[in-house]
Amino acid sequence: MGDEHVFLVPKDHRADLLTAEEGLRIQSDDCDTWVIPAMDERNILLDFLRKESEHLASSNTSRFARHHVVGTGMRIGYNQKGVFIHANHNKRYFGVTKSSASVLLAQASPEAVPLFQPGDKSNLLGSLASKVTLVTQEVRSQFLHACFERADVNKNGKLSRPELGSMMRKVLHTMSAKDVEELMSLADADHNHQIDYKEFVSWLQSSAPEKFTCSLEGNLASDSDMVHATFRLWDKDGDGLVSDATLERMLSHSSVGLSPQGCKTLVQLLDCTHDGRVDYEEFCVFLFHRK
Repeated sequence: MGDEHVFLVPKDHRADLLTAEEGLRIQSDDCDTWVIPAMDERNILLDFLRKESEHLASSNTSRFARHHVVGTGMRIGYNQKGVFIHANHNKRYFGVTKSSASVLLAQASPEAVPLFQPGDKSNLLGSLASKVTLVTQEVRSQFLHACFERADVNKNGKLSRPELGSMMRKVLHTMSAKDVEELMSLADADHNHQIDYKEFVSWLQSSAPEKFTCSLEGNLASDSDMVHATFRLWDKDGDGLVSDATLERMLSHSSVGLSPQGCKTLVQLLDCTHDGRVDYEEFCVFLFHRK
């Protein structure tokens, strides 16, 4: 299925997803390829779009929310890029195969190409091309150390394999469960089911497979990536949202130079659904002006 050309459907053409039928696709867990959505994913999408269509056709003057929570740690919605399901700290977008796309959709989505294949460095090169500041290996190591300390609840300098696995899924959110398990087995050098930071760093620097080091560098390549990963660490249920109060507090303690009222006003603007929570990916886009 990796050879199949797929259009990532932009938000203004989301109605095309209702009629895609067998041509409907969704990004895989690692966001490298397109796959056929599971039945529950398909049903969640169609239910969301049909409810929006019915709302717009009714006399109801209230605004239809751009995203809906559909389960613990899961929501469906859309942004400028397209329609997504966000779960387990990962936002995956829907697409339509070229053979199932309308002419208008094809014209609106000129880049009808497969997603990046595993091992492709295009994400990193894209960051370079857009002049996003890239981070050094030292900064990346300091960030990982801070993540490790945050995950070390009892402060004994060690993490259990499940704890480290949970941390890595948040930092490297495109890692599959299989990849995480492989990482745990390889990093736990003395097989005591606990990993200290020095042991982990030593493994990363000396014997970690290239796919892990490349994934780490690709997911933590820029300042924006660091901020995004930090939000994922705060996001306990993985739905991609942060409370207005938390975001206001973060902004007030940062060096953005805003007054408390300015922070509050900014967060209210970002809270497009007015439900007291902000999509932190959209906040990162706003903060770093990424297109």
